[in-house]
Amino acid sequence: MTVSTRYVPLEAFAIFCCGLILFTMGLGQQEIIGFESRFYLFALEMWRHGLSGFPTTYGSPYPDYPVTPTLMIYGIAKAMGQFNKLIAVFPSAMAAAVTLAVTYMIGALHNRRWGVYAVCFMLLTNTFLMEARTISPDQYIAMVTTVCFYLAYSAVLSQKKKRLWFIPLLFAIGFACRGPIGLVVPAGVLCVFYGLEKDIKQFFMMGFAAIIVLMIGSTALFGMAYLVGGMSFVQDVLHMEVSGRLQDAVLPWYFYFVESIGAYAVTYPLAILLVIGLGRGLLKSHVSADMKFIQKLAGWALIILVGLTIPAGKKIRYVLAFVPALALMSAYLFALPQRQKQLLSLQQIVYWFCYFLPLLCLAITLMIEFFAPQKHLLAGIPYSLLAILFLTLQWVCFIGRWRFSEADGLVVLVVAALTFVISYIWIVEPINLALNRTRDFVATTEILRHHNRAKLVFYQENPDAMPIKYVANMPQEDMPIFMNTPNEIEQLKTQAFFVVSEEHVATMPKNILESLRVVYSGSIGHAPVVIFAKKG
Repeated sequence: MTVSTRYVPLEAFAIFCCGLILFTMGLGQQEIIGFESRFYLFALEMWRHGLSGFPTTYGSPYPDYPVTPTLMIYGIAKAMGQFNKLIAVFPSAMAAAVTLAVTYMIGALHNRRWGVYAVCFMLLTNTFLMEARTISPDQYIAMVTTVCFYLAYSAVLSQKKKRLWFIPLLFAIGFACRGPIGLVVPAGVLCVFYGLEKDIKQFFMMGFAAIIVLMIGSTALFGMAYLVGGMSFVQDVLHMEVSGRLQDAVLPWYFYFVESIGAYAVTYPLAILLVIGLGRGLLKSHVSADMKFIQKLAGWALIILVGLTIPAGKKIRYVLAFVPALALMSAYLFALPQRQKQLLSLQQIVYWFCYFLPLLCLAITLMIEFFAPQKHLLAGIPYSLLAILFLTLQWVCFIGRWRFSEADGLVVLVVAALTFVISYIWIVEPINLALNRTRDFVATTEILRHHNRAKLVFYQENPDAMPIKYVANMPQEDMPIFMNTPNEIEQLKTQAFFVVSEEHVATMPKNILESLRVVYSGSIGHAPVVIFAKKG
């Protein structure tokens, strides 16, 4: 190991630790909101009832996700002797921190600054940061994909192919954490890598290894499904994991290509502009080592975008695994001296945006404080402290440009990344929590319900949607009842609290509404609901 690279593993470990702190800071007292409620309920039920072969909701096995991520949360909760959001988020936050550190190591194979810039651009990517601070199974795919690429690329550069023996194990980890998609994504990236490398032997070996791991993993998955719920549950798992994902698409084929512009800003649009700026130079057969690296990164991103366009189910978080590639491509603008006029112009635009980002965030903070119509959403946001922080960060940029001209770009990018993270944790996240709050409403409803010794009933609600948010925030476990017709309400003889969203209240028959009284009203997430009970 050369002098210039001997400290790379230590630096990567420091990046991992810093990332883990940033991704878990302040989560201990937060409530569960949105899509994370489902994964929190998986872990909560295992915490209450013990180990199971599949995650469960309402005591029944859930077919769409393997149990491995839930087991990790359960293990940490048992070790810590408690269960809260911090513990639930910790495993996926750790995966995100590993992805951050390994992305640095990939960039450092060329230039250590390249790795640092890539880390900064990852932290400047909205969806990556958001998913790093929630319960996100897709972070495991990103981690496995990034580590696989590092092993393959470093093996080519160092001619040490023994490390490739770890890749089938990584495929198995990806499958165990996310099912078939957790294996297919990294395998696809590696096949593109070896295709661009024109290494036909490794191309087929990786494909063969992926098929073998897929067969073994599928056998284990369906075998466990049979033990848990028999053939009917096996069919449910097969539908959710395979056939159901290939049915007619609701969203257009170009969904990821368009929606990623905003969701994965600034790295996705910047990577596109970089590819356009490099133009035909990327398509030449004889290019520099740096251009070959960019080719492989572009292939990494493109195979994920194209490959995940095929399944019917499309959610913006599914393509999370291409963020390291986008960040490394974006970092190219600053890692090496730019000679092309168009790339130099692009570099300057990004530089000045990052340079004044602290002032921009300060202006946004002040606008929110003085002009936001819903002041209750902003309770707890430390405006004075934020103003001081943003002014200090802007001062660092000024001083860095004046005193350290050679490291100016590095200082600016690091400050911009830190500014963005602070803005997200102390502004965006609190507002999002306020808009989707559920815990207080559930706590009040449950006190009233237990006082009246009433059953919990959801009327015309999908058990996999809003009710999960309610149940995940219940202080004590209780099995809800689901009803879909007015006759079921009439026939219920026991005392009950009926949870009905406002849109369904309008469709209830008049005679049913006349037989009910309003107990309480509020919101579960962003859905307004009314709690009814029978009169008398």
